[in-house]
Amino acid sequence: MRVELQRMANPAANGEGVAGSEFQPSPRERKPAPSQNAVVVASARYVLLPLAHLLTGYSVKAIQRKIERGDWPEGKVWRHAPDGHVVVDMMGYERWVEGR
Repeated sequence: MRVELQRMANPAANGEGVAGSEFQPSPRERKPAPSQNAVVVASARYVLLPLAHLLTGYSVKAIQRKIERGDWPEGKVWRHAPDGHVVVDMMGYERWVEGR
């Protein structure tokens, strides 16, 4: 009696009346198809301040203060792009972090 009530309450759990009722792994358990492989994108050497914020963890305001105070020398850690934007040289930033 109990089993019969369970079947009536949830026929899909027993594979009854459901097309393709064989075991289907959840989306998390499925392996990606070859066309769904992860894409790796290398960062640019020179990045605008919002992206530098995401890459370094320093806020945009903190980066601006480091530039204003001279903690980051122009031409080594940052520079002006031809269009006037301030860009951070990520290689220069890494040298600065390492103390070189």
